Amino acid sequence: MPTLKLKILVVCTGNICRSPAAEMMLRDRLRANVRVESAGTGALVGDDIDAQTRRLLEAQGVTAPSFSARQLSVAMVQRADLVLTMTREHRSAVLRLEPRALRRTFTLTEAAALVDHTDNAGSPEALGAYRPFLDITDAQYDIVDPYRRSAATHRSAFASITRALDVLVPHLDQAGFASDPR
Repeated sequence: MPTLKLKILVVCTGNICRSPAAEMMLRDRLRANVRVESAGTGALVGDDIDAQTRRLLEAQGVTAPSFSARQLSVAMVQRADLVLTMTREHRSAVLRLEPRALRRTFTLTEAAALVDHTDNAGSPEALGAYRPFLDITDAQYDIVDPYRRSAATHRSAFASITRALDVLVPHLDQAGFASDPR
């Protein structure tokens, strides 16, 4: 059995829409030696993935197995090599729990923007060196919460996640965390 090379934690609010969507898409795109889990800052603990999110995943051919929402914990953050959040507020919540995670905690869209600004395909911490080149206080790095909102809002959030992963996954591949060659 291969050793885990990278442990990714994805964080949103309820852990039923955005973070499980990103978790499932990352699992689908990355090899088995990368561990991906998700949690929420205000998780609807025990709930399944939102039905609209599940439909969007399945329409992309991503299997969404049974799921149970989980509350974010310090231990989850500590064991993650890379923490990807859906908003700047989620990033702040992660850092309030574990300030030492700063160099490996990014909003998903911020991580994608940082990859766009560098040829460096190194570790998650290496991305942090490029933070000064972005205005990370900008709301453009937030992915809207689709919970209890329209199908269009769900599609928009899902599209934002997909676009960011389209940039980030090849970076992880170049960094040696190889993606699934489908």
